[in-house]
Amino acid sequence: MLLKRIDETLTQGLYDVTLPAEVEVGLIEPVMEEKVVYWKLVAKKFIPRAFLHYNDAADGGNKLNGCWMNFYASSANLGEFPLYNGTSRYFKGGTPNLGGVIKSAVYLRYSKGFLDWLSSFDLPAAEQLRKEIPAFDALIDKRSKKKKLSEKWFKCDKSATQIEWPLAAVCRLSNGKYLVHWLDKNCPDDKNLEKIQIDIPHSVELMSFLEEAEKTTRVVIHEEFQMSKGGGRNPFGKEYTTLDKIRDSEFMRLLGYIPTSNPVEMRQVLDTRLGYPIKVAPFPESSRLMFLPEGNLLYSDLKNFADDQAERWAIYEAWKKRQKKKSSDENEEIFIERPAILPIAAECTVYLINRDSVGKKAKQAILCIFPAVSLPYLARLNDEFVASKIDFAIINYMRSALVGGQGDSPCIYQYWTKILTSALQYCEISAWDVYYRFSSYLRSYSCKELASKPVVNKYFELIGKLLRLQQVITVSQQELEDPLRENEFKAKLELIGTFNLIPVKGVFGTMDKAMPVGKEIVGEAYEWLNDRLKARFDDFTRMVWGGMPTSEFRITMRGVLTGMLLCDLARQLNKSGRSFLVTQGRHSSQLRGRDLIQVFALGMDLLTNLGENPWFSWRLTPFILSIEQESNQESFNIGFTCGVFYQNGKEFNNSQEVKK
Repeated sequence: MLLKRIDETLTQGLYDVTLPAEVEVGLIEPVMEEKVVYWKLVAKKFIPRAFLHYNDAADGGNKLNGCWMNFYASSANLGEFPLYNGTSRYFKGGTPNLGGVIKSAVYLRYSKGFLDWLSSFDLPAAEQLRKEIPAFDALIDKRSKKKKLSEKWFKCDKSATQIEWPLAAVCRLSNGKYLVHWLDKNCPDDKNLEKIQIDIPHSVELMSFLEEAEKTTRVVIHEEFQMSKGGGRNPFGKEYTTLDKIRDSEFMRLLGYIPTSNPVEMRQVLDTRLGYPIKVAPFPESSRLMFLPEGNLLYSDLKNFADDQAERWAIYEAWKKRQKKKSSDENEEIFIERPAILPIAAECTVYLINRDSVGKKAKQAILCIFPAVSLPYLARLNDEFVASKIDFAIINYMRSALVGGQGDSPCIYQYWTKILTSALQYCEISAWDVYYRFSSYLRSYSCKELASKPVVNKYFELIGKLLRLQQVITVSQQELEDPLRENEFKAKLELIGTFNLIPVKGVFGTMDKAMPVGKEIVGEAYEWLNDRLKARFDDFTRMVWGGMPTSEFRITMRGVLTGMLLCDLARQLNKSGRSFLVTQGRHSSQLRGRDLIQVFALGMDLLTNLGENPWFSWRLTPFILSIEQESNQESFNIGFTCGVFYQNGKEFNNSQEVKK
């Protein structure tokens, strides 16, 4: 599917990105040292790209890459053994791979066939290289039967690793000029090449011994997106020496698609694909988004948009790394400049892809495809992700809920992946997964941690972020608002995220504007609360109405009130000089039924013996006695824990000394 879309992009003329006509070339020369080949940078010069050889032919079976090692081992003459003029191991993304081109050059440098050819016009240079053969043989891995080089066979100048286009010298001739590898076979005389002492005629002649890497019209476009030979490609065990001779249906069964565009151009699109990494399940470290244009959108316009979004996401990722090192505040605002040009009203296809391994066996898997995603919507979505830091909040919450706050298991990314994919499909999101794991999230912390850290607050902050995102999706489903009213829209999101504005769509279903209040929820008990508790209860009402399922609202709020009363009872006793712990040394999740009533009874007995006129209204006693049965329910216990441990300013933070 992906290769087909790339083929369509090319055939429709939408791919208008061209590589620079000239590229900075760095000439590097090998020097044999003790137990290592040292590559030093000799010269740099801008050279026309057309004078340089490039061929990124797919090499899933490692045939093209391995030909240089096999040539050295064979002791054959040039022209007697197949040497191929390219491989995706040596060329990728429009430039050579330093490690690949120096490997082919060094095998060629000490091979019998090359030295015999070199002797025909420069015997002294050939003899000098023959003297170095024992030192080179010492670099061969003794365990290898195929003359494979050891892992640490070379070292490079730091400057050599930073050049854009490495041009490897096979050797230096007696006249001081360099015989280089990978010049174009039709390279003409060029002043810039001559200025850096390259022997053009012999370098071009050397390229004439190389065979075309792709001799067929039907080829593997990219080994990471298509299977190579073997059982994975053909489970029936049949191998084809050439793909040209098989039926179309068989070719499509093996490789998925028959392209009409130039394979080199298709690889260029794949190797320079637009997008950025994003951590999702099941392979967080190797997943990324990729964009392809739709309609009449040119690739260059999409590239400008994608590069801007990638830069924004990179700034956000840098903030998350600082968070892991505890070198920044979690509430630090991420400042990202607005783009100079707003996204054009166009659409693109978004691919969520994953690289499931590394090295020769690496494969790219397409996890999801999202067609017709609007660029303005995608920009607004990314702005919201960065502004609210929603993925960071989700992953940290799920880490505590699922693995007890330890490790970085892929399972903690499952819910974030679900949210991301729903948003890219303009679908409503749900917070049921967050709510169902709230109990396990709370139990992953001790009572001391619940009292000293804003653990309960994190739940409501996360729900607020989800409500904000829901509003972005809902508005985009209908009609994108005027960009000039963006500040007004962001102010509205702030109100929704702090539960000060009820949105049309909640994260547990459609929101009812008629929110119950006070006496409607807990009956007469509300009337006997003092003003401070009433204000706090009303604040909780807003948060629970938007942050928990409507079906669990009333019983949760009764639990909230119970936790508030017990917390204030403890405060009154501690201020009077009596030591009273809210949970009596137990986790709040264990305070249910008769045990909870007994904690109240103990506190009220202590309060009675003080001989003072306490704030506590004895008229609340019927409410406290009525919760014995319902306090065994999970929703009530969640509300109770929230009522006790929700941190609401310094007054709360200094009110408890809960120990476990």
